[in-house]
Amino acid sequence: MRFITNSSSSSSNSSSSSSNSTKKDTPQITSNEFDNKYNNIGLLGSGGYGKVYKVTLKHKPSIMRAVKVIEDRYDFTVNEALKEVMQTMKVAHKHVVQIYDVTITNNRSLMIEMECLECGSLYDHFIRKRVKPSERIAISIIQQILSALQFMQKSFKMVHRDVKPANILIRSIDLDKGEIDVCLADFGFARSFEPSSQISNIYGTFSYLAPEVKLVLDNDEMRSKQPYSVASDIYALGATMFYLMTFNQANQANHQLLNSLNHYSSKLVAIILKMLSEDPIDRHLEITTINMSQISTFGHDNQVKELKNQVTETTLESTIIQHTANQENIVTQYNLGMKYIKGEGCEKSFEKAFEWFEKSANQGYNEAQYRLGLMYCFGQGCNESFEKAFEWYEKSANQGHNEAQFRLGLMYYLGNGCKQSFEKAFEWYEKSANQGIAIAQHMFGEMYLQGEGCKQLFEKAFEWFEKSANQGYNEAQFNLGSMYLIGEGCDKSFEKAFEWFEKSANQGHKMHNFI
Repeated sequence: MRFITNSSSSSSNSSSSSSNSTKKDTPQITSNEFDNKYNNIGLLGSGGYGKVYKVTLKHKPSIMRAVKVIEDRYDFTVNEALKEVMQTMKVAHKHVVQIYDVTITNNRSLMIEMECLECGSLYDHFIRKRVKPSERIAISIIQQILSALQFMQKSFKMVHRDVKPANILIRSIDLDKGEIDVCLADFGFARSFEPSSQISNIYGTFSYLAPEVKLVLDNDEMRSKQPYSVASDIYALGATMFYLMTFNQANQANHQLLNSLNHYSSKLVAIILKMLSEDPIDRHLEITTINMSQISTFGHDNQVKELKNQVTETTLESTIIQHTANQENIVTQYNLGMKYIKGEGCEKSFEKAFEWFEKSANQGYNEAQYRLGLMYCFGQGCNESFEKAFEWYEKSANQGHNEAQFRLGLMYYLGNGCKQSFEKAFEWYEKSANQGIAIAQHMFGEMYLQGEGCKQLFEKAFEWFEKSANQGYNEAQFNLGSMYLIGEGCDKSFEKAFEWFEKSANQGHKMHNFI
């Protein structure tokens, strides 16, 4: 794995950068440890953290291996790196590249001995050659890599964090028969091999990062949080399949490209789009527990049987909650709270929603802070407390949350949970109104109309009522009609007054009999 890059073709895996293993200029390794253990046959590839060599074992020349040499020019902690690789060595899964040995050399480099796969990567075989996989092959890739991801999470609490075409290696392939056997390389390496000069805690290739990971990347205050989960790996797998099937990098604006591909079934397209869902919980549930039965209607029966044996049906709580709690995935925790609010995939529970909003809010996520404020304000899942509501609204508002800013203004206006202050209410209404919240624009206009917390200005009141009314807020529509009727802040106009009264009445305004 590697730090964030915009290049999807460069790779640190054992065969993706080059499959030319018979070069005349065979690179020489100066490490005594390397020479004592291996016969160097040639270079398989090179990437961000060193080179990968095709070798045979000195004591058993008939055995072929690949050796990744990670040089000491990278600023990583060798002991931490060793710990990660040793953990990965315990893995025995047919769709994870097997690691056999790891050595720390005298010059503080690492040598990682792993199985040798000479067919190249998905990037080499499909993207570089501009060959799209058949439906059967696409299904096989999804099944096999998904089984590897879930096995690693369930058995070792590990996530990959850099799933992409260059890190999925091919053990065997037969395009005519529609058969492929793939495995995932570089599991867990990025944790240890991250250059210290780069952004802390964010790994992977940018084009394949899940939205919740990019959110942390873009927010300095959240940079220390852990956004990764099985769901973020599933997103990366979906982005990988999108690239293989369209030769375009996935983004929210171009997902419709999949629907124009006549040679892929609508069911496969639906699964890829679910993998690319904005919400990690939707991504996780649909792919890992629900839609496997859909794949069986157009996939190989033996492949589906293999996957179903490896992917057991799990509940919302057992599959996601435990992992997000361990990973402190603040976005997924918030989304989980919303699921409990709406009863999507679970029974409605304000108490459970409150619990997950609180976890996310305590880590600084402003959406969760706002929701927690609402729950305290209305006593949902907790005892009603205006003071607590005020506290969480304020935290969220200070991070720029537009609805929290309105709610904070309202608390100041009413004196709920704080000392009443029209001036403070005016300040927070203004912030929210400038971010387009219709009710805040209306309340901001009301303060200008009444001269509360500011100088009375009818023209300003009219201006903000109009902004709010144009967004369909009926109280503002009625007030705008009233100002046209008497000519306050505008030229008198019975026609305009009638127009806005009518719009307000059509939305059920209580003063509809006025007209």
